[in-house]
Amino acid sequence: MNIQKDLLAITILLSASAISLPILTSGFLAGQALGFLPASLCIFIAGSLVSIIASLSSYIGAKTHKDTLFLAKEYFGTVGIVMVAISLAIALTGWFAFQLYCICSTLQTLYVNMPIHLCIFLFGSILILFRLLGIKKIGFIAVICSPPLLGILVFVATQISTIPDIIHIIHPATVLLTIGGLLGTTITATLELPILYQTIQQPKQAIISCLSIFGIFIPGLQILGAYIGTATATDLLPFLVQSLPQGEATCALLIIISSMLANILNLYSSSKTVERLIPSLGTTKSTFLAGISGICLARSPILRNSMVFFSLLTVAAGSLTILFTYTHLQKIKKTKRSITPMHALYIWIGAIIGAFFSQYIPAQNLFINPLLTGIVITTTLVVLIPKKKERNLTCFLHETL
Repeated sequence: MNIQKDLLAITILLSASAISLPILTSGFLAGQALGFLPASLCIFIAGSLVSIIASLSSYIGAKTHKDTLFLAKEYFGTVGIVMVAISLAIALTGWFAFQLYCICSTLQTLYVNMPIHLCIFLFGSILILFRLLGIKKIGFIAVICSPPLLGILVFVATQISTIPDIIHIIHPATVLLTIGGLLGTTITATLELPILYQTIQQPKQAIISCLSIFGIFIPGLQILGAYIGTATATDLLPFLVQSLPQGEATCALLIIISSMLANILNLYSSSKTVERLIPSLGTTKSTFLAGISGICLARSPILRNSMVFFSLLTVAAGSLTILFTYTHLQKIKKTKRSITPMHALYIWIGAIIGAFFSQYIPAQNLFINPLLTGIVITTTLVVLIPKKKERNLTCFLHETL
């Protein structure tokens, strides 16, 4: 295996997969809500937080040469495997299904007669076949597709003559909601980074790769989206159709290619997780199992009727990423403060429950974003964990049983 080629393929694939409708839309909505400069500041804050978490996550994978599930077992035992399996299953399969649904629902908006269920099945099947090509070949496809996609977005930005001088009344709750939304588009990816970077020999290279992706490239795309969003009061899709030559066809091509690249990566990590859980399945069967599950979920009503699903989708992974990072740092420092498997389970469940109920808190309160609430709860409870004391055999048996 050529390690340098793998690193380049991973970096290019992660960057190319970021050129997607969810990333652009997150910046677009931030620009419409806050204006260009405040939105750019929020993007910088969210990008800084995610890039730090992503760098630590990739460092752990490259340093230990272990994937997320193996690390979960090492850190938290069987409880850890359950937490990671649930988090990754919800996050990766959920995002695969969501983006698959987004591709087809958007195409149906552009071409009314297109049957959405057939579209989901066909595109899902194509993504399964592409996933079986392997990470380096997928990266090669990303190299070919990325420049035209980026060129289209830059062209759209050049069609904006001036940004309207609109004074936005900015409420703190709106700022927190915006930062939470920006975090939600990328933080789930940090949990799967050990899977992607475990073969890299130099941890510093993994950190540089993640900083360039999550700290520069993705925030740059979101700032581009904020620039476009500030200039228009319409939704993103109508604006793209109006701005692009051969509007509907070019817009459809942009959505298909960008969303497919992002979704191949989701399916790659999802199938790797399934294969790690059930080694006897092998790569092909794991890919088909993960892909078919995503296709079925994309056709279910839950994606269209329950925002709670998407909140929990990011909260479970985000909370677990904080737990992983903290535990690894404590092991490096060899401190007496540590998280036991049951501590981790209680903190994780507490963060999810708190995030769920935070959606019903009135907007004037600060904790209105489920993901931010989950991160705050996780971080607070982790900090409050007492230092580990010397234990006798009786205490050890009591905790174990």
